[in-house]
Amino acid sequence: MVKAKTGKGKSAAYLLPAIEAVLKARSSIAKQRVSPIYVLIICPTRELASQIAAEANAMLKYHDGIGMQTLVGGTRIKDDQRCLESDPCQILVATPGRLLDHIENKSDCLPRQRQSLLFTATISKEVHRISQLVLKRERDFINTVGVSCMDIPAKIKQSFLVSPHELHFQVVHNLLKEHILKAPDYKVIVFCTTGMVTLMYLLLREMKINVREMHSRKPQLHRTRVSDEFQELKSLVLVASDVSAHGMNYPDVTLVIQVGVPYDREQYIHRLGRTGHEGKDGEGILLLAPWEEYFLDELKDLPLDKFPLPKMDSETKLKMEESMSKIDSSVKEEAYYAWLGYYNSIREIGRDKTHAC
Repeated sequence: MVKAKTGKGKSAAYLLPAIEAVLKARSSIAKQRVSPIYVLIICPTRELASQIAAEANAMLKYHDGIGMQTLVGGTRIKDDQRCLESDPCQILVATPGRLLDHIENKSDCLPRQRQSLLFTATISKEVHRISQLVLKRERDFINTVGVSCMDIPAKIKQSFLVSPHELHFQVVHNLLKEHILKAPDYKVIVFCTTGMVTLMYLLLREMKINVREMHSRKPQLHRTRVSDEFQELKSLVLVASDVSAHGMNYPDVTLVIQVGVPYDREQYIHRLGRTGHEGKDGEGILLLAPWEEYFLDELKDLPLDKFPLPKMDSETKLKMEESMSKIDSSVKEEAYYAWLGYYNSIREIGRDKTHAC
């Protein structure tokens, strides 16, 4: 089990020895009619699976005959099966749901004699529980972060901002406009709950911000296209749910805005880790409503500064109200109920319709 900061090369740390293991296994085992899968890599999201597959392909450039395939949701299972049957596949990168689809919920599909590696930027309760399921009791733990070190690169400037909830859309717009003025090559990710992403995206688009959206309800082709676009371009804002939070290596992200309370400290760190890669500067702003301030206790060991509340001019406020009125009411309703559901799931808040404000 390895803990290492975001952007410090975790993928290479297991891909290189995995490829070496495949080379050794192929040389020691007689040629078989059906190529065995030697390496299974499981990732939490489709985007991360695609990113890891791309890195593996780059490392396999001079290793002819080693096949690598991905199994992710949003594609036809029959197409997956056809590829697995026709092309050799020694390295398989998969998301859990699609992997279960293929093995049809059969137990004991993995060989008893195997090496299991778990790489993570943070060790949450869930990660700890998974480690107990998949790793041996006498496992090694390699912590490259250290006990007294933070999980976040020191060059990332962290701030928090407390604002009435009804002003959050205006605050986000104001933060973006200010950042765009001082950083012409800006690349910003705005994290929201899944149900709120589309509403935020449509509103910012109406306000003439160059913006894209990505969340789990979007088709895979859209997610791949937006992810590729955000990788390559600058002067762009991505409004996203947590499908973009785990392990995604978007280069040159200048600012991460988190709207609303994260589910836990680990989620805050994963999101923030999308900026400040490769020793570069980065900035993160956490936007909270007054009833969400309790979450700051989870981050009290981190160097968060209080960000001043931006000035709201009446002209911009009027433009935002006009823009909001143009958005279909069904989008607003869906966002509202998704927002309620998210807050009801958080034990510390547990808000309901009678208390929502």
